[in-house]
Amino acid sequence: FLLRSGKLRLISTLKEMTENTTKRVFFVRHGEGEHNVAFHRGDRKSGGRIRDPCLTDVGKQQATSISPDTHPVLKDTEIELIVSSPLSRTIQT
Repeated sequence: FLLRSGKLRLISTLKEMTENTTKRVFFVRHGEGEHNVAFHRGDRKSGGRIRDPCLTDVGKQQATSISPDTHPVLKDTEIELIVSSPLSRTIQT
């Protein structure tokens, strides 16, 4: 079965199944978070205590650098789906 444009239909051949269905998957790590800064300065305890760290200014710059509007690989890519953790730093990225 193939779901295209909201319509479910039976695919009759393997050729038809694989035709025009190639997908590219991009994995993106979140930008620098407040907890990363704490770990880098050697303060592992407080870094681990930050439950839902936000992005730092550096992390926000990192997130902007991978924007689909400006990144050369993503610029002309149609993005169909984004899967993300519900944590603040991933949503901000």
